[in-house]
Amino acid sequence: MKRKILIIELFLLIFMSCGGNDKTPLPNQPPNTELSIRDKVFIYELETQLGYALELENISQKTTETIEDFNYYRIESLDLSNLELIEIPESIGNLDSLKILNLENNLLESLPDSLCSSPLEELTLQNNNICLTSSVPECIQGFYDVMNQNCIAYPDENDTDFLTELVQMNMLNDSISELIYNDRITWEIKLEGEGLVQRIVKLDLDNLSLDTIPISIGGLEHLRWVELENNNLTAIPEQFGSLSELWYLDLYNNQILDLPMSIQYLSNLKEFYIYNNDITELDFSFSGLINLEKFWINDNEISSINKSICEVLVNLEFYYNGNNLCENLPTCLINIDTDDQDCDN
Repeated sequence: MKRKILIIELFLLIFMSCGGNDKTPLPNQPPNTELSIRDKVFIYELETQLGYALELENISQKTTETIEDFNYYRIESLDLSNLELIEIPESIGNLDSLKILNLENNLLESLPDSLCSSPLEELTLQNNNICLTSSVPECIQGFYDVMNQNCIAYPDENDTDFLTELVQMNMLNDSISELIYNDRITWEIKLEGEGLVQRIVKLDLDNLSLDTIPISIGGLEHLRWVELENNNLTAIPEQFGSLSELWYLDLYNNQILDLPMSIQYLSNLKEFYIYNNDITELDFSFSGLINLEKFWINDNEISSINKSICEVLVNLEFYYNGNNLCENLPTCLINIDTDDQDCDN
C-alpha cells in the first residue's frame, strides 16, 4: 500500500511539473498555492473508487501550509456524506490536517486504522452498516455509536430458549403461544460484545394458566418487569435471584407455597406483590432489598417474617392483613393490628 501511494505521489508530482496544474488562483488565494500532494493522493484514490470527480470546493474546507516558501492547501474539513461509499481508502491517513469528517449515509462496514493519523475533532458516522465495534479503530471509538447504524439485531439465544421452554413445559396451544410472542413480550436492543441483540425486558404473562416457570428465566439478564398474576403457580425458581435489573414482580393470585431465598439478591426490586397465595413464611433476608417501595403480602398464611424487614420498613407501602401474624414478630411489627390477622387457630 505504501509503495502504491508513493507511485501515485510521484505521478502527481511529474504531472504538476509538466504544467498539469496551470490554474488561475481563485480570489483571495495566495499565488503558487496547490493542494498538498499527500491530500491529492487520497482524493485521487477516492475518485477512482467512485468513478467520477469530486467538486472539492463544495465538500471541503482548507487551511494553508508553507513548506520551503511554497504554499500548500491542506484539507481541514471534508463532507463525504451520501456518496454510497463502501470503503474509505487507507490513504485518508495522509490528511494530517483533517479535523472534521462527515461520513453519514453511506454503505460503510468498517473504517481504516489510518484514520488515527488525522487529528479529528468531529466525526459523523450515522446511517452506515458498521455493526461490529471491532470494525472501528480504537482511536475513534468515541465518535461511534452502533445504535445509529443500519444494523439488524436478532433475539438473544438465551431469551428465545426461555420462551420455547415456557411454551413446552406448560403445554400451551398455538394461539396462546402466538399471543405470548406477539403481544406479551417487550424487547429492547442492547449492545453486547461485538454487536446488537434483542433482549427481553418485560414479561406480561398473567391469566395464562401457567403452572411452571423454566429455570432458564435466570438468563434474562435485562428483565425489568414480570407479571405472573392469576396463574396456577405453586413456586418460582431460585434463578429469579439472578435478575439483577428486575424492579417489578407481580405474583398475585397463584397458589405459591414458598419463595426462594434468592429473592434477597434483587437489589433493584421496587414493587413486589405476592398477595392472595398460600405462603406461610418469609424467611429470606430483606437487607439487600434496598430499593423496595411497595410490598403487598395480604391474604396468605404467613405466620413468620424475617426480622430484617425492619431495615426496609420505613417509607414502605406494606399491606399485610389476612395472614397469621400473631406472635414472635419482628420488633417493628409488634404493634400491628391483630384484628386483621387470623389469630384464632
